[in-house]
Amino acid sequence: MSSLQAVSIGSIALLQRKPLSAQGELWEADPELRKMVCLTADLKLYVSSSHMNNVFVLGYMERLDYNDVEYTVHKVRVEEVERFYQGTSTDASSSSHKLANGQGTSDFQRMVIQTIAKATELEASDVHLMLEESALEIKYRVHGDLEHAGQLHRTEGGLFLSTIYQSMCEASEEFFKPHLSQDGRLKKEFVGQCGLFGARVATRPMMYGPLMVLRLLYDNGQQRKMEELGYLPEQIAIIRRFIQSKKGIIVVSGVTGSGKSVSLQVFLQELLEHFERKIHLLTVEDPPEYRIDGANQTELGQADWPSSIKNAVRLDPDVLMVGEMRDYESAKAAFQGALTGHGLWTTLHTPDAISSIQRLLDLGVDPTLVLDPSLVKGFINQSLTRVLCPACKIQYYEGKHALKEDLCQRVETFCTPATVFVRGPGCEKCHGKGVSGRTVIAEVLPPDLDFMRVFAKSKAEAKVHWVKNMNGITKNAHAIRQLNAGLVDPYMVEGDVGPLDEDFVTLGGAIKQ
Repeated sequence: MSSLQAVSIGSIALLQRKPLSAQGELWEADPELRKMVCLTADLKLYVSSSHMNNVFVLGYMERLDYNDVEYTVHKVRVEEVERFYQGTSTDASSSSHKLANGQGTSDFQRMVIQTIAKATELEASDVHLMLEESALEIKYRVHGDLEHAGQLHRTEGGLFLSTIYQSMCEASEEFFKPHLSQDGRLKKEFVGQCGLFGARVATRPMMYGPLMVLRLLYDNGQQRKMEELGYLPEQIAIIRRFIQSKKGIIVVSGVTGSGKSVSLQVFLQELLEHFERKIHLLTVEDPPEYRIDGANQTELGQADWPSSIKNAVRLDPDVLMVGEMRDYESAKAAFQGALTGHGLWTTLHTPDAISSIQRLLDLGVDPTLVLDPSLVKGFINQSLTRVLCPACKIQYYEGKHALKEDLCQRVETFCTPATVFVRGPGCEKCHGKGVSGRTVIAEVLPPDLDFMRVFAKSKAEAKVHWVKNMNGITKNAHAIRQLNAGLVDPYMVEGDVGPLDEDFVTLGGAIKQ
């Protein structure tokens, strides 16, 4: 695939008409030739019908063919060719002048909205905007993969980024500073136009210009169930035990982008329904990421986590949800809130369930509190992996030739190969991707006193105890069950969750799948 083709995949409407044959562009044509042809970013070559056999036009087409550019020819009137170039040659500097004077930003705002709206159509989780040496590269993260979505000229790209930060964001700093890291969030009026609940914005300088990433937060009004997330029946039964109690601390953990916030929304929504919405569920978030119908969702704002948690405890909650315990003071405040009889749900960044206990200890929380199962009721940890498209997935033995030998060995040692499937070539139903979404791979740990006693002596032995004596299901075991069910791909599982022999290496004879 040529670089030009990669740029055109999923291109937004405003970029599709961008002339790639204009001066300074990748497939620049000389001034005389631009009177006869125009190649646009959606790989359409518009040719004046009266110049189809012109030697220079044929030479330009031969140049495209030589570089494997898969364009289509469209005959137009000669004045229409000229119209494609209008406003593209020297308009970048005039656009800069308009923006500097606070005018003319609406066109860029519309371009931003169309860029994000296209991402939401594809159910992208993030939009990546990278200002490179000659262009702004636009990519969408869809089902965990980054995909090219379009490109803007570098000058226009700089205006595109500054428009997002300065005129479309709520941010602590008024001006966009490409040489610094900055954070913000999209204003509500723009979020609504993009079909989102919210969008976080973060920037960081790179070698040639800034990287800006928009995290897209969805709220489609649908009430999802735990079964839809991908949790196993045994795990759901334990989580519902957590939900049916208004006391104690529940920690939901995972790495960044593992879907913690979505799962937490589902858990708390079910908690409210279980208690017939007759309880006060109060959240402290930075900012609220998903709507929880029936909860009082509050924003951290300018306050810090410890003072916000202490204040929340005074607002007569039955259950608190604290967006994150990130340091000793916030963890201490959260534990003190739970000690006063409030239920508390919160999140941590850890790779597995048992590591959450160690993380709390590392934050400096009193071990007698962390290791008290009457106070700390449960640990839920999750990752996300991609779900195979049911219409085009391929049986393992038919597709194993595309996998590395060592991966095949692990599949055939730890899975049931006859029921395993791998990613197919893509089809209309999955838009050529071979995957149809993502599913949770999780660990759900309800600690008891024996477990806490073992953990106090050895974290490794505690994991063995959990699996061997408490029927614990590790993420490795969960992933293998989903592989044997033909739902996920072994290559993607190892990339998203971990190697298939993880339990064999770390637990040995304690494995129970």
